[in-house]
Amino acid sequence: MCRRSGLSKNELKLIDLSLGSLVTHQRFGLSLRDTSLSTDENGALAITGIVTANVHLTSANSFTYSATIQIFDADGNLIFTAYGRTTGTRFQ
Repeated sequence: MCRRSGLSKNELKLIDLSLGSLVTHQRFGLSLRDTSLSTDENGALAITGIVTANVHLTSANSFTYSATIQIFDADGNLIFTAYGRTTGTRFQ
């Protein structure tokens, strides 16, 4: 997160703090939400990142995954949103 924001590692440090939840849905899926916090060199909150994702097992050998990533500034203003989607298949 530091390199993409244009700030050096000295300007921001990532707090190793994860506030998250994991919820299973029915028999073959789950959803999760993870919050990560970054501070400036003085320890003040600088950026908050929230990842919300859903995973669904489509069979014993495959899955789909979709996620939303939101980045907020220290005042809680949304400054960036990204979306991702993945499909996976087991192979030998």
